[in-house]
Amino acid sequence: RSTNNKRMRMIEIYSAIGSSVHRKDVLNPSLLEELDVSNLSNGVYFAKVLYEDGQWETKRFTISK
Repeated sequence: RSTNNKRMRMIEIYSAIGSSVHRKDVLNPSLLEELDVSNLSNGVYFAKVLYEDGQWETKRFTISK
C-alpha cells in the first residue's frame, strides 16, 4: 500500500534517461510492498505507480552508495 492509502497495481522504475530498469506487478494490493533496488547504480530514478483506480503517480528518488 502506498503512503496515500491508494491500492497499487504496478510499479515501474525508470532511469534518468527514461529507460525502464525494473517492473513489478502488485499481486496483493492490500499489503505493503518492498522493492529491492540494491542492484541499481548511483543516480536519479523515477518510480511510476499505477493505482487500482487507473491513476498514475511518479516519484523521483536518488541512489547514492
